[in-house]
Amino acid sequence: MTFSIWRHLAILLALCGCAALADAQEQSKPLTNSELLALVAGNALSENIVHEVQSRGLAFRPTDGYRSQLTDAGADAHILAALGKTTILNQPAAAETKESSELLQHLSAAGKFMRNKQYREAAQDLDRALQSGGGPETGFVMGELLRQQEQWQQSAAVYHELLQRNPDFPEVHTKLSYLMYRLGESEEGLRETKAALARTPDNPEVHKNAGLLLQDMRKFDAGADEFKEALRLKPDYELVRYDLGLLLYNEGDLDGSIAEYKKAIALDPNHADAHDNLGIAYQNKGDIGSAIREFREAKRLNPEDLNARRNLGSALLQGNFTAEAVIEFRELEAMAPDSEICHLCLGGALYGSSDFKGAEKEYGIAPKLDPSDPEPHIRLADLHAFRKNYVAALQEYSLALQLDGNSAEAHLGTGKVLLAKKDFANAVTELKQAADLGPSVAANHDLYAQALQATGKTDSAIAEFRQAFSLDPKQLQVQLELASALEKKGDWVSAMDQYLKASLADAAIDIHKKVFRTDERNPQEAYNDGQDRFRRISSH
Repeated sequence: MTFSIWRHLAILLALCGCAALADAQEQSKPLTNSELLALVAGNALSENIVHEVQSRGLAFRPTDGYRSQLTDAGADAHILAALGKTTILNQPAAAETKESSELLQHLSAAGKFMRNKQYREAAQDLDRALQSGGGPETGFVMGELLRQQEQWQQSAAVYHELLQRNPDFPEVHTKLSYLMYRLGESEEGLRETKAALARTPDNPEVHKNAGLLLQDMRKFDAGADEFKEALRLKPDYELVRYDLGLLLYNEGDLDGSIAEYKKAIALDPNHADAHDNLGIAYQNKGDIGSAIREFREAKRLNPEDLNARRNLGSALLQGNFTAEAVIEFRELEAMAPDSEICHLCLGGALYGSSDFKGAEKEYGIAPKLDPSDPEPHIRLADLHAFRKNYVAALQEYSLALQLDGNSAEAHLGTGKVLLAKKDFANAVTELKQAADLGPSVAANHDLYAQALQATGKTDSAIAEFRQAFSLDPKQLQVQLELASALEKKGDWVSAMDQYLKASLADAAIDIHKKVFRTDERNPQEAYNDGQDRFRRISSH
């Protein structure tokens, strides 16, 4: 339906081209009733519509019925107030025809349907608007209808055609600047922002779009400046708060990101994506309770959002609410039974609840849904390795590496199994690849160091233990491994220094926050044992 109307629209714009170009010469021409209604129905920013009304005036006198149509299309109080304060320019009286009256009705109805996400109904009204002679106005609204349905290319094509036929139609450059961002055309998008700002310098939406484009180009500081300018012009601009939160998150500023997402939610508590992203920021900061709260709210606001529900299940699992995570992922799998990721998520939750048979079943389904993905094989291999079925584990890791030879996870898993089998020489080879492919992952360097030490390469092992500990200084077990390697080398001063630091760090941890594991050394006992060994050696 939408695509056929788009083609119909392109033909009609082409037929109206000459007349439109002639009209475009008069940049100060006052707004017509259909043009203003199109701006409202086409979701132009309220401040920008008010600017058009105030700077150009109106070519008609608004009636109560027309105001009602504007309201239905989405006009806010600022737009309605501007109508009573602007100039009504003396224009030759145009007799209202049946077609012009129907055009206004259909534009208004389309705007209302779009606000309620009733896109098929909106498309039907736009088709009728075309039949009522509303070419450029219908084109503007059609571009927004396509944009809301994420048909970026088709939306841009409509706006480009509209600009070609009527270069002065308001807000088209603003719309295109955003669409170029969505299409990954950053340079073209910035050219559109310049064209839009040449017309309306104080256009907050254009500054927002410029911020998105610059962020996409990894120019974070410049992008932040554009967002701040948009907020200066429109302090209650919720979308900019959201976008700025995302920019700060991408820069690694979790506290700044959280603050902006909170401001966005204060302006629009029903913005599901803002709650979801706030949850992600909390989760990355380690505040799992707050993350779960935000993910639950995102789910409540948009129960069909698979990403938000997957994030909720992940946070529940991370917070050791395993049973709840299993329930969440089972619901998710029921919603999207053909989604490989849903089966992987459920498998992970079942694994966390020690339902290894159930986890194996889910991990077995996933590669059938996406045979090109190594992840299901890695998950299944990890499960086999945990159950000490090393032959099956190595087979699955091998399948993963056939799909992606540069998978650091697969090399790491293979190396761990070889370490467990005491095949240290081959473990060194695999774990070196893991460390090379994933240099920022502490576990890669830690296990590589263990393999090196097992083959007698103590100096190399010490260097890798140091690298692992520098990447994750909270891992006191790695610090104890480093101390042991230094002790083995005979560097007792450095070894005892590391034992002492690990002991002091452990003593500073709140007893209620400690996680005790039987397979880990107690740092304080390790320090005392190290002192005893040093005394015995010193006494000889």
